Amino acid sequence: MSRVRTLSETLLKNPRYVTIEDYRVEKVAEILADTELEIPTWDFRPLYPQVDNFEEMCLFYLIFNSINYCYFDHDSKKFSDNGRLHGSSLAATRLTEHWEDIKNPEFLANVDENYLLAELFRAECPISMVKERAYALREVGSFINRNADFTFRKFFQKYKSNAYYVSQAIPTLLPSWEDAFFKRAQLFVAMVYGRFQHDEIRPFEQGLEDLTVFADYRVPETLIRMGVIVPAASLMTRIHRRERIHSGSRKELELRAASILGADAVMDALNTRKETAINSLHLDYLLWSAGRKVDEAPEGLFIQHHITHHYTMTTDY
Repeated sequence: MSRVRTLSETLLKNPRYVTIEDYRVEKVAEILADTELEIPTWDFRPLYPQVDNFEEMCLFYLIFNSINYCYFDHDSKKFSDNGRLHGSSLAATRLTEHWEDIKNPEFLANVDENYLLAELFRAECPISMVKERAYALREVGSFINRNADFTFRKFFQKYKSNAYYVSQAIPTLLPSWEDAFFKRAQLFVAMVYGRFQHDEIRPFEQGLEDLTVFADYRVPETLIRMGVIVPAASLMTRIHRRERIHSGSRKELELRAASILGADAVMDALNTRKETAINSLHLDYLLWSAGRKVDEAPEGLFIQHHITHHYTMTTDY
């Protein structure tokens, strides 16, 4: 069992703030049984560079996920550009627009906070945690500079082309990625696999089943809407009021743990109903997509319609 699942089970042995509703797990699986699930290709225009080079796209996904977290500020204002793009979509688009500069490790190793605010992530509502993001980008650039012979293909082969092993190794190379739930490291692996899943030589041949859904803001929000995970009244009140939930607090940890195990329960229930097995990459994309299109969901899938995601200022997600 992966360490993320082990941690999640430990946290929810005696839950204080979040529980999993078994009845809703079965009901959600029943409603979604005939839904065709897919692993996204992560090449959506204009968010990502439209290139087929394996090493270049792996570098893009690494750089993007190094800063892929917390797209709101202390006043709950979301990183946005006149409402056209916001959050992770805007961040990915900005990186793509500046890709010729950003992919140069020498340039990347010397970026500063002013560059992020005034140029790279310029927006009507500025991006938050600029100091942390500038540091993370420099960390990637410095790592590439120090390891001139590094290639992603060799890196993946070193870990036996195992998606789980690679996700566990990334924070040992890039300390700013450290997170008990390995959200960004797992998402990086998922993006690489999704983009090259149909290639003759796939980046990963094993380990996908050991990955979990990516415990962030959208996944718990969607599972709460579905009734699969149920926060205690005190936690639900904080979510409704958009009050800060401290990073590393028992409330936040249980919310993320319940997202992992609740999603696993739905996945297991779906796999008893489907001819072709699905994994967490399928389910995470379903939860992320469904949470953005609540009004288009099948009847009965959502039992709560008027909630927002929880607010935690963190570099983990």
